[in-house]
Amino acid sequence: LPGRYVVEMFIPASDLHGFDASGSTTMALNVGVKNFQTAIEYFWSAPKQVQTHLRPGTWGTMNLKPRPQSNLATGG
Repeated sequence: LPGRYVVEMFIPASDLHGFDASGSTTMALNVGVKNFQTAIEYFWSAPKQVQTHLRPGTWGTMNLKPRPQSNLATGG
């Protein structure tokens, strides 16, 4: 997308303790990315300067959903 990024993460369900593949699960997440060409940092939902590793209350929330069954049958 022009001026935007799309990120997909694939995390094995076996690595997510408490993940229910029959429904959806909420997980806390904070992401920081640095563009070294422009020396600009992007973040969601809080910058590292607020010491997010010590303050999980600053993290955002993402909803995990199981992979659709149709993709499993085709291998994609």
